[in-house]
Amino acid sequence: MSLKKIIGVASVATLFGVSMYGMGCSSATTIGNILDSGPTRDTSLPDNNVPSFDSGGDTGGGDSGASCSPLTLTNFTPVTITAMNNPVCTHDQIVKAVAECFNNATATNATCTAYLAVPANKTCLLSCMISPYLTKNGKGAAFSGNPVPPANGPWGSLIEVANPGVVGDFFNIGGCIQLADPAQADCGAKVNAQFQCEVSACGGNCPVPSVQGTPNAQQQAAITAAQNAFQSCVTAADAATCKPFADASTTCLNTFPDGGGAASLCLNGDLGSNDPTISDAAFIKLADLFCGGADGGTTPPSDSGAD
Repeated sequence: MSLKKIIGVASVATLFGVSMYGMGCSSATTIGNILDSGPTRDTSLPDNNVPSFDSGGDTGGGDSGASCSPLTLTNFTPVTITAMNNPVCTHDQIVKAVAECFNNATATNATCTAYLAVPANKTCLLSCMISPYLTKNGKGAAFSGNPVPPANGPWGSLIEVANPGVVGDFFNIGGCIQLADPAQADCGAKVNAQFQCEVSACGGNCPVPSVQGTPNAQQQAAITAAQNAFQSCVTAADAATCKPFADASTTCLNTFPDGGGAASLCLNGDLGSNDPTISDAAFIKLADLFCGGADGGTTPPSDSGAD
């Protein structure tokens, strides 16, 4: 099993017509299990009932997340999230991370553990390529119940949401727009606002079970059902309580030229492709945009459409 499991597109319900991008057979909590010892995970139980990742075995039960509806939000105000621009990775480190931690054909828990055993690789992956939606005491934290705590950043190329199990890792499309096309930074902020609204509306009502170790068949079925229920909730939220944010995001995205112009990497659909050759290449470019530069240069994050 690889770590490349569920990668969504933020905002999860509107871009590319793809809500959640299924990435193979990896368990929903594998990233949390492997990275638990890393610097981005809070091992203490913080204030305000926000548990750390994988803090107590199966917390969701067999039927967790079978169905759920969006919370009606009143006076919801998104927070401003900075797009991470942290040159802690070389291009080769990013390519290797995708091959050893994300690619279904080549990545296993063993290869990713070996990758993370190199301190510079661990910094690359945990300090930029993957960012938690919520941090507490400077480390990633899960949340449970309502109200969902406000997001905080900065966010790198992937945003990991856990409530308390891993809902999914979502491409940071809003941040991608902000970095690739600074003239459209306000649109990137609107995409981020919609994503935050979706998580606030559905994160507390659609919990994903958290398990330690590799889930058994029953646990995995519950995790998958809960992730699917979260996605259905997001679709409903975008038509109801999050509609103002979804409409604002859609309106600004419709102003981009076909293919996304300077933000083509973010908007041309390659990140959401079901062809892993295309999606992996796009992910490498995305990570280069946020995290590349440790070697003095990266593959250009935006291109003219050629791979």
